[in-house]
Amino acid sequence: QTALQQARQRAYELGVLAGTQEATGPGVVITMTDPESLFDPTLMLGAVQELRDAGAEAIQIVGRGGSEVRVVASTWFAGSDGELVVDGTTMEGPFTITAIGDPGTLGPAMSIPGGVVATVKDKGGQGGLASGQTCKAAFQHTATRQQVIRRRGPAKRRHQPARDLCPDGIDAARCRAQGRSIRQ
Repeated sequence: QTALQQARQRAYELGVLAGTQEATGPGVVITMTDPESLFDPTLMLGAVQELRDAGAEAIQIVGRGGSEVRVVASTWFAGSDGELVVDGTTMEGPFTITAIGDPGTLGPAMSIPGGVVATVKDKGGQGGLASGQTCKAAFQHTATRQQVIRRRGPAKRRHQPARDLCPDGIDAARCRAQGRSIRQ
């Protein structure tokens, strides 16, 4: 392989991880229905974390009406009372989660007792899992400018008086106790 081919392949792989490239490959599709609107953001976050822990390379969530979100490192979850907000997109169930990775690892990770599918059923919903098929995460993540909270007005600086130090930098009180000279 030439250096240019390797660079293109690496750029594609990083694009898949960042959600800016379409991803296709073997994986699993998880469907979750929530007839009583009992799902909360922690359930979806748990599903995403289990998929990541099992080695998912790309994850996409689709809700009713076609609302789609590509899950990336900065993806956040919020909402309450059956409402789910993922990266600022409000979503309603039923949900379909597509994860690309080794189906032999992803499938069992979702099906373990106490796992995502079992939790969905415990909450009165229905969870399904289809694995071993070719999956596609086509929706591309759009990077947004990160917001930073800043203090209003000038920063207040506290004046700290200069400390007397010994030549090796220890505090003056300890230096005097040891009978050593002090520099200012």
